[in-house]
Amino acid sequence: MFILDAIGGLVGLLGSSQQAQALQEAAEMTYEMEIENAAVQRDMSIASLRTQRSAQRVGYLSTALNLNMDLQQAAAKKRNARRIRDVVEYNTRKDREGLSRQSEQFDRLLSTQQSMVGMSGITTEGAPMEVMTDTVEEFQQTLADMHDQATYQRAAGLQEAVNLDYEAKWQTHMNHFNRRQFKRTRNLEGFGNWLERVSTQQEARQRVMHAEINRKRAEAQIAAQQSQSLASGISTIGSALFGSGGVFPGFLS
Repeated sequence: MFILDAIGGLVGLLGSSQQAQALQEAAEMTYEMEIENAAVQRDMSIASLRTQRSAQRVGYLSTALNLNMDLQQAAAKKRNARRIRDVVEYNTRKDREGLSRQSEQFDRLLSTQQSMVGMSGITTEGAPMEVMTDTVEEFQQTLADMHDQATYQRAAGLQEAVNLDYEAKWQTHMNHFNRRQFKRTRNLEGFGNWLERVSTQQEARQRVMHAEINRKRAEAQIAAQQSQSLASGISTIGSALFGSGGVFPGFLS
């Protein structure tokens, strides 16, 4: 029987060795899978960050173009305001010249009428005086209307220029404010992207460290189990050998 017990012990040792080898291979395979998963997760996160960064850059370009367009619009409003002022001043000169010509023509016409009346021997009192008075009043009213129209057009033109100047100034001010906001946002997003990349790398390193810890833990468990199996096998063989002393006298002497 001791031979069977010894053989059983040897078979146990062989079985435990094969089992330890299988567990070791499984631990190595698990370790490699965890390392590969860590690398895949890292690469996927970095690819996502790059896609996000590309989208942000497209947004930055669009924002920069819009800001430049705002400045161009503000500059165009300033140019329009100057053009309107130039047109207003030109029309004002023309209106004043027109009023002056109209006044001179009326003075000549009135002087001619007075001369004609004087040459005809008709007194300037009575009906002729009333006619000339009405003519003067009508002409003065006409000049007043023309003056009011010119004044209104000048005021309206200058008001439009003032409005454009105000809009251009306000648009320029908001453009500067938006540019500062844009720079701050871009810097904050850039810092956030850097933090995410650092976090991704850190997570990948932690996964690798976790995989290494799991492998060492598995190796320790396998070694402990193997030692226990070896001790059990040796104990079985020793028991068989020591137990055979009564059957084969002098075997251990």
